[in-house]
Amino acid sequence: MRPQVILNAGMTLDGKIASKIGDTKISCKEDIMRVHELRKKVDGIMVGIVTAIKDDPKLTAHKAKTPGKNPTRIVVDSRARIPLDANVFKGDARTIIAVSKKAIKDETRKLKEIEKRAEVIICGEGEWKGDSDENGDGDGEGGVDLKCLLEELYDRGIKSILLEGGGTLNWSMLEHGLVDRVSVAITPKIVGGKRAVSLVGGRGFETIAKGVGLELKKHYELGADLILEYDVITHDSRLQKQKRTVKNKLQEQENYKDKWKKMKIVKLSSKHQITLPRIIREDLGAKKGDRITYIKDRDKWVIVKLPRDTVDALRYFGKRAKLKGTVTEVHEEMEGWEK
Repeated sequence: MRPQVILNAGMTLDGKIASKIGDTKISCKEDIMRVHELRKKVDGIMVGIVTAIKDDPKLTAHKAKTPGKNPTRIVVDSRARIPLDANVFKGDARTIIAVSKKAIKDETRKLKEIEKRAEVIICGEGEWKGDSDENGDGDGEGGVDLKCLLEELYDRGIKSILLEGGGTLNWSMLEHGLVDRVSVAITPKIVGGKRAVSLVGGRGFETIAKGVGLELKKHYELGADLILEYDVITHDSRLQKQKRTVKNKLQEQENYKDKWKKMKIVKLSSKHQITLPRIIREDLGAKKGDRITYIKDRDKWVIVKLPRDTVDALRYFGKRAKLKGTVTEVHEEMEGWEK
């Protein structure tokens, strides 16, 4: 089991979460309040070591409108580079530093100092195999084993995490299918710059089709920013959506069947000939000699070509077919009709 992970970020219209010199003052004050309110609702906040070093954040909910609990602060730091005077070690909040086995070999003395200030979780070998972390948080492939880390966090009672990572950590989490929701605040600015940090960095997917699918759940304006909230579409979520779709269709069919049962079935006299409107004739693919049934739905006449499924016909033609004619209340078969 692992916690639910929400990737949250403020970014420019061109997808940058920091400028080429590392400026991250992007979100409007209203969005900053929103994020701090969101922090109160989760069990943990996760960042990478580059964010922890460059921004030195407190990772608390101190700007929330009303007082609340501070989430556990989680720093992904494969090589134990976190400064011992970092803000994540200060204040009234629990802190977890996630390191790799390599840190045990190379930074034994520093790890002992870190353990005096925070809890340390060891996951992964720590031999870097991914991209340079200069434009992200590092600790992707070959750093901290993120799947292992999330399982360890879940076992420690952390059931939900707000991911406030840089481009590389965000990529690693998305690549391994460890993100459940994405929430972004888009500020109306364009900064450009090939060295500016994008929301997602890393190697990236080779094709668009292989990219992470998202389903928009909510959007609204907040101050100068536009908030977009998505669910990540995973294989399991696709299956669940398919099951819901099938269930809804079955329920819809049942509703139409109930409606069908309550209707009075009427039939044109077998001697009566009728001219069908062209649109209905084309929709039915009807030809002379076909058997047809008429159903009276309030003031409308609905035509059903047999043996076409009655439910589908009702759903498809119910609002369009308006036929008038002499009818009887006996269900008689009609021999044919005129074009």
